[in-house]
Amino acid sequence: MDGASAYLASAMSFVQERPLMILVVLFYVYRMWQRFQPMKEVEGSKVVSVKSAEAWRALLKENALVIVDFYATWCPPCKAAAPVFAGMSKEEAYSGVVFAKVNVDELRDVAREAGISAMPTFKLYSSGKEANSRQGWSASVVRTMIDEAIKKK
Repeated sequence: MDGASAYLASAMSFVQERPLMILVVLFYVYRMWQRFQPMKEVEGSKVVSVKSAEAWRALLKENALVIVDFYATWCPPCKAAAPVFAGMSKEEAYSGVVFAKVNVDELRDVAREAGISAMPTFKLYSSGKEANSRQGWSASVVRTMIDEAIKKK
């Protein structure tokens, strides 16, 4: 038996003796791989991706009603929220609302200024001032935040 065959036999023996451990390691590797996958884009989405502090300030100054998703690309709840949030941006009922997203890892100053301590966090701004906020993802809560703000306008 040559060196490669002995190594292969030893590896096979290791795997056969520890199937549960191998599954756990494979699951962990899969989850790590998932973290680095890009967020899915939604066709027709009207979500504005904020890329600078200047763009952030202009967004709040120029728009009456803004709902912002503060997210991180490595955050599983953020990835779950992204396509639903993007879908909301296409709805006729929300045509007067600007939907925006801020990557907290890229715009740390903006996140600090907004007081972000958990992801995802959704903040609603009315006339440039924070009107409502929610940590964590709940489509119904975000909808309620927007609906209440629209009624007040």
